[in-house]
Amino acid sequence: MQKIAELNPGNIRRYIDRVSGSVRRDFDALTPDPYVPAGFRRKHIVRYIVLERSGDLLELGELPMRPLFQDSRYNPVHGDLHRVYPRFTPSAATRALVEGFVRTAGLERGTSVLVQAQRITCSTGQEGLPSVEDWHQDGVDGVGVCCVARENIQGGASQFKDLDGNLILSDVLRPSELLLFDDAHVKHRVTPIQVRSPGSGHRDVLLFSHGGCS
Repeated sequence: MQKIAELNPGNIRRYIDRVSGSVRRDFDALTPDPYVPAGFRRKHIVRYIVLERSGDLLELGELPMRPLFQDSRYNPVHGDLHRVYPRFTPSAATRALVEGFVRTAGLERGTSVLVQAQRITCSTGQEGLPSVEDWHQDGVDGVGVCCVARENIQGGASQFKDLDGNLILSDVLRPSELLLFDDAHVKHRVTPIQVRSPGSGHRDVLLFSHGGCS
């Protein structure tokens, strides 16, 4: 995985890797998020624990399913709510991206990782909201966002500001790019997406987090 940018505060790091067709196909099985009644979000989740990490050796174990929970201090829309989602079953290629995140983030043995596969859809006259809570923090230690696909869309810029409210980054994450950041030092959001040409479009991302409420 190649680092292409680094920015402080927030220890925002940008990398590029390869996303294969089998990764993109994993997202076609996602089902609508019941907590977003407007219908533009699809989400499945899975959690892993780092069983072994020594040199090139990395072993992950899948953890039992449990709901997502965020304090309302961090999520004003879905905070204090136990959200139940279907299990995400990644292909071998997608599992390799999870392992790439663990290595790149430097996670040690015993660390648990939440993986969220998320598709935001839009259509003619209907935009999609990647960040329904707008500016926010996640209440975790570290976050990674891997862009898997952008199909017939515009918008969807990843934005970060420091805790004083100063904008420090606003840029579109392209397919195969991975963004890592320290959650405690920045607030973030993704701007709405709209179709580029008439019809439908979508933005697929893998969301990784560790520590805190992950």
